[in-house]
Amino acid sequence: DIGMESGHGGCLMGMVFEAYNRGIITKEDTGGLDLTWGNCEAFTELVQQMIERRDFGGKLTGDMKDVARALGAEDLLVHVKGASINIHDYRPRFATLLGQIIAGTGACHQVEGPWLRFDEIGAKVEEVGRKPEMVFETQKKKLWEDNLGVCMFACQGVKDVVPLASKSVAAATGWNDFTTEDALRVGERTINLMRLIAVSRGFTRSDELDVGKRLLEAPTGGPGAGVTIAPYLEEMVNRYNAAAGWDLKSGCPTQAAIKRLGMEDVADWLGVS
Repeated sequence: DIGMESGHGGCLMGMVFEAYNRGIITKEDTGGLDLTWGNCEAFTELVQQMIERRDFGGKLTGDMKDVARALGAEDLLVHVKGASINIHDYRPRFATLLGQIIAGTGACHQVEGPWLRFDEIGAKVEEVGRKPEMVFETQKKKLWEDNLGVCMFACQGVKDVVPLASKSVAAATGWNDFTTEDALRVGERTINLMRLIAVSRGFTRSDELDVGKRLLEAPTGGPGAGVTIAPYLEEMVNRYNAAAGWDLKSGCPTQAAIKRLGMEDVADWLGVS
C-alpha cells in the first residue's frame, strides 16, 4: 500500500541503521530518531518520512549510492550497479550471486543457478562445476520463461519443462517447427538485447564489477563463514562473458554473437558496433 519496494527499502534501511550504530551518523543527523538496532518505532517513522519525503527520511530518497555517499556510508551499502539486491544473503552461493551481479537489470533473479535441475534443459550432471557457464545456460532458460509470462517457481524442478513449454507454444500458435533450441534462443536474444541497450547507454567494463564492498565480504558465521567470491569474481565474469560470446574487455556482444543471433538490425539501431 505504501509503494516501497522491500529490497530497496531493506538495503537502504540496513545501511542507515548500521551507519547510526557505528557512529557514522548521530541523532543530530536523524532529526532525533534513535536508530538503535531493534527500534521498530523509529524504523516505522523513518519509512513514513521517506514516503512523505520529509525530515531525515526525505534525504534518503533518490539514488542509493548518492544517499550512501552523502552519509559517508558507501562501504555499508549492499548493491549491484547502484541497485539493491534481493533480500537474501547470497554470499556463500557463488552461482546465485554471480547471477545477481551479471543480471541485465540490476540485481535480480534472471538466473536459477544452483536451484536448477539439469534435466530441465538437458545439461549433463558433470557440468555442475562450471558455474559461470551454467549461470549463462540457466539465464537463457529463465528469460525464456519470463518472455513466456510464467513464474520461475512453477517451472523449477519440472523434468523437460523447456521442451514441454516449447511444444505448448507450438501447439497454441501453429508454429509447428518451434523447438527447445528456439526457446532458449529467445532467452539468449533477450540477454543480448539488454546488454546492447546498456552498452548504447554508456555501459563499460567498470560497471560490470560495480558491486558493493559488503557483498564481497565473507560472512562471519554460519556454513559460509570465511567464504567470499571476491578473489574469483573477475574470472567468473570473464568466463560468463566468454560463454555469452561477449568481448572480455568491454563486455559488449561481439559481432559474431550479434550475427549468430540475427540481431544486426538491433545493434545498428542502437548504434553499437
